[in-house]
Amino acid sequence: MAAIFQILVFPSSPTIEKPGAKHAFESAFDNSTTTQLGSERLKQIEDIPCLIIWGEKDKLIPIEYASMFTESLKGAKFEKIEDAGHSPFVEKTALVYEKLRTFLI
Repeated sequence: MAAIFQILVFPSSPTIEKPGAKHAFESAFDNSTTTQLGSERLKQIEDIPCLIIWGEKDKLIPIEYASMFTESLKGAKFEKIEDAGHSPFVEKTALVYEKLRTFLI
């Protein structure tokens, strides 16, 4: 699993080299690849405002899957991050920060 993590998620990110970052990201990756978020679980939060941020070039979970979330979550706002993969928060930190800031205020 770690090899897939390195190839698909963080091919060249300096953030991953920071102390504790690899463990944190690998733990999150392992959890996200073994936990399914089906429509029943989405119904539990369907009325809660949320921001869905998706990397346009995500190879792990292609952007075509975003519609499952946007259709199931009535309060969702969708933001596609151009030229970003599975981790736009690392790849395009400033842009993601601005999307989050705008959503929260």
